[in-house]
Amino acid sequence: MSGDMGNQLTSLLAVGGMALLAFRGYQMWRTRRYAIQPAELYRRLSNGEDLLVLDVRSAAEFAGKLGHVDGAVNLPIGELPGRLAALKEQLGNHRDTTVVITCLHGPRASSGLTHMQRAGFRNLHILKGGMAAWNSAGLPVRRR
Repeated sequence: MSGDMGNQLTSLLAVGGMALLAFRGYQMWRTRRYAIQPAELYRRLSNGEDLLVLDVRSAAEFAGKLGHVDGAVNLPIGELPGRLAALKEQLGNHRDTTVVITCLHGPRASSGLTHMQRAGFRNLHILKGGMAAWNSAGLPVRRR
């Protein structure tokens, strides 16, 4: 490989690495911006606040060893885009209802947040740390 070609490849790799770091930084900022701590969600649920917990894990995970938040609706992330219209219709005039999206640790919830924002939902949160954090905090779960 010639020197110029090697320099170009090095520059390209450096730019790609910087872009990846910037993207990861954006994801972290976004997660923090929309995050709700497990204890805060539990407090709000215990106080009877009108909100929807949307669990985007698979049905097996939802019913599995980590369980799920009592009252959560299970809508696996792969099905979410195709079911957003029905979800909007179900919520009707309550489109401003607070929706807390959860998964195991957070990445699928972040993806769900993106889909829901594009569909016009406004009051969205991600459960920080997902069901793993909920369980670690010792908060109650349901299992089916």
